[in-house]
Amino acid sequence: MRQNAEAAAQAATEAHGRELRAAVAEAEGKTAAAVTEAEEITRRCAFAAGQVMVEAFERTLFAAGVRTEAALARAAAEVAEARADAAQARANAEQAHTNAGGLLC
Repeated sequence: MRQNAEAAAQAATEAHGRELRAAVAEAEGKTAAAVTEAEEITRRCAFAAGQVMVEAFERTLFAAGVRTEAALARAAAEVAEARADAAQARANAEQAHTNAGGLLC
């Protein structure tokens, strides 16, 4: 009887050990799956963050381009105005020269 009790205890211990090893293996599998999922999420987040940075950089470049175009347009307008002023000054000088020539003659 004692031998039967010992055999039953040994069998129960072995069955409990198998259950524990199975639970550990299952937990390890779930942990590995969670790590893989976390790595994938991290990769996606890094990619998305990179995309956001690229888009922000593109918007910054576009805004700088718009400001540059506006500055070039203002400069062109100033050059045109300076040319018009120079042409008017030239015409005034020619007129003054003509008037002065008429007075001298």
